[in-house]
Amino acid sequence: MSVIITIFVILAIAASIFYRRRPNIHIPLIMCALTIDMLFVIFIEMNRSVVESIVGKPLSPVIMVHIIVSTFVILIYFFMLFFGCRLLSVDKGRTQHVVGISLYAGFRLLSFVTSYFIQPIG
Repeated sequence: MSVIITIFVILAIAASIFYRRRPNIHIPLIMCALTIDMLFVIFIEMNRSVVESIVGKPLSPVIMVHIIVSTFVILIYFFMLFFGCRLLSVDKGRTQHVVGISLYAGFRLLSFVTSYFIQPIG
């Protein structure tokens, strides 16, 4: 199920990039993708207690990369949303928004790939 949700989010991001010049389509798509993605992170934490399960345990390099990449994804959400809203309201910040979405898409894809190398801890 988690793979389906993640693939849906990645496809929604790709579609929102495709429709970037049509705000009436782009904004709902990207907001849907970001909302589902954030809710999915919260769902995973609440059901698996991921943070509590790794505290004090040795971490493999793949898990460390996954944690760092996934943290960047969450931080980039706010960067991207800020500049997207600024672009929408005062038509400034286009370059920063493009950088944000590029970073977000790359890190999100890397997070998806590294998640395949991680077995649930427990």
